[in-house]
Amino acid sequence: FKQGIIEYAVSVESGLENSLSLRQKVGDIYDNPNLIVYSSAYKGAEQCIAIDDIVKANDTKATPITTGGKYNYRLTINDQGIIFARLDPVSAAVQTTVTYDGVSTVKAGYLGLRSGGDGSGRNVIAYSEIRVRKFATLSPQVDKCGAAEQVKLPVFSNIVLSKKGSLVLSDNIKEGSYISKTIPALFTVRVIVPAFKGTNTAINISADNLVSYKNNCLNESYYYASVKDFTAGEDIVAQVRLKPADTKEGISELGELGLNYVPGLTLVVKPNGAEIWKAGTAQEIAWSALDYDNNYPLKLEYSLDGGKNYSIIADRVSNSGSYLWQVPQKAKTQKALIRISDSNETSVNDVSDGVFAILK
Repeated sequence: FKQGIIEYAVSVESGLENSLSLRQKVGDIYDNPNLIVYSSAYKGAEQCIAIDDIVKANDTKATPITTGGKYNYRLTINDQGIIFARLDPVSAAVQTTVTYDGVSTVKAGYLGLRSGGDGSGRNVIAYSEIRVRKFATLSPQVDKCGAAEQVKLPVFSNIVLSKKGSLVLSDNIKEGSYISKTIPALFTVRVIVPAFKGTNTAINISADNLVSYKNNCLNESYYYASVKDFTAGEDIVAQVRLKPADTKEGISELGELGLNYVPGLTLVVKPNGAEIWKAGTAQEIAWSALDYDNNYPLKLEYSLDGGKNYSIIADRVSNSGSYLWQVPQKAKTQKALIRISDSNETSVNDVSDGVFAILK
């Protein structure tokens, strides 16, 4: 791994520190690490980025982690730098973020996860829902032409690059636009989350090379092919329009633009095979659906005949990660399965890896 996004969830049962590292060979996490990001319960080491064992960034105002706490993390490494964020596991709100622009010092390596403490007892930190994916940054290519810098993109109109690196309108022009390069995905994209910083800027997204697209997207909002925001596809494109400023002093500007695109997958975590449940009892169904936001509806079903037929448990439940199911009193089988689907596109689903038993 060298560039991309790593997301993982942490549950602190005991221990004072959780960390992720890039190291040059397989082994212990501290076997020649190049990059380490970590959160801890120690004052002065709340949320850190370290390169070659030297701390390069830390948020000393961040709340330290605590025993019993649950946290989500997102590490982003791209051409612009290293971003390490801690997020609320329920609302997905960012609790703290540290950044470091020395991305050139990061070496490709193996990922490692570790829990740490003060040496007085067992350190138990559970890592779950770990995901690594590619990060797409739509960066314009620039050629210098004398004193001016012209944006060199497949399609552009009335836009130039400012001295600070943002896209702005040409002099005396009220409106301009550009279409990014096409980004080929390695899978069918069903979910896109744009991230941008701009003023008087409209962002449109497409997964089918602008045959169809979603207009006027909001920053860090989820857009789904399943609800007809756009057509699922494998060719990602962003269309940007700089609109007229609201006032004479206003600025039309695009500072940053990135697209987080994912296939929109669900994963059954529990029951996943060999469990024994009792009819008439309340049992937890658990899943992972990190591609969707927390409010997205999912469909839960069960089968008593190894998947030949399914019955509905809940047609639309929010993506909370778990559901307490009252197992039917009359259910009895050695071939039970759980299926979790996208409520709006049920062909996207996952089924328990193996059958489980329901006994009376």
